Amino acid sequence: MLPGMQSYRRISKRPSGLFRFREWSPRAWIAVTILIVIAVLLSIYVSYLRSQDRTLALQVTDSGGNGVALARVYLDEGPRLLTDNNGGLLIEGVPGMREIQLRIEHSDYVIFDERIDPGQFNSGQTVAVTLYKPSRLVGIVTDREGVPIEGVDLHFEQGSSYARSAADGTFSIENVAQGERILIYGRGEEIVELSVTIDPESVTEIELALGPEPVATATPRPTPSPSPTPSVEPSIGPTPSSQPSPTAPPTPPPAEGTFVYRAVSGDSLTGIARQFNAPYSEIYQLNPQYHDNPDFLPIGGEVVVPCTQIAIQRGYCN
Repeated sequence: MLPGMQSYRRISKRPSGLFRFREWSPRAWIAVTILIVIAVLLSIYVSYLRSQDRTLALQVTDSGGNGVALARVYLDEGPRLLTDNNGGLLIEGVPGMREIQLRIEHSDYVIFDERIDPGQFNSGQTVAVTLYKPSRLVGIVTDREGVPIEGVDLHFEQGSSYARSAADGTFSIENVAQGERILIYGRGEEIVELSVTIDPESVTEIELALGPEPVATATPRPTPSPSPTPSVEPSIGPTPSSQPSPTAPPTPPPAEGTFVYRAVSGDSLTGIARQFNAPYSEIYQLNPQYHDNPDFLPIGGEVVVPCTQIAIQRGYCN
């Protein structure tokens, strides 16, 4: 044997006993094979269980633990279901392999709208959902010097609640869901996002600031002297009437078989038509006030939508 090879054998490290596969006994090989087979069978069994449709027992209560009767329940785009007098509902045929959208509506409570994974629940297991009375967010919008700002749009990242500040800067947003929410407010190109904690079933007050930070200066600002008011000489002939400032065309009154939908951030006529499965051409004709820019609707703008099956199921139409 060459000296170089002897040297290599002396410095090489042999693997530990666990990785010396050639030295394993037949019993060790059998044990490892059994473990691998068990893991594969468990994986197949779990996948089979998740693939089976299951029955969910939904229990809808208020914050006091009382059942909410006649709450409207929607699974994805399925038909409307109603809870019983105790707030219970048995839903059969729920797919277990994918997430579904669970939406619960009631006129006295904030809408519950979340995605759930039925695969996490056993068939027949009770899924508890708590509905809360609407909270309210009130406050004032000012500039950095404390002067109230009028016409600031405010809405939440999720949901359709919307408000606009009044002449004194105050605002009030109704039907706000409790918890950590992202409030978006602004005017023109200046948009601010703020995390707000909404207490359940209460009124939350907040003060908001908008605009650049004030710049300190040592130069005094002179007070302009009042200019004399020019006298108006009478003129012969009829006085021309003042022309009103141009405004956006008003929303036409909803005709029979339609309803009014309030646009939220990011809405367009195309998106609303897709949301309610309505013909785009019909929505376009019903809303001539948006013909100039149908892809960018103002927040809170009223859109006339025909009553489709989805709109009826969601309670927008009778």
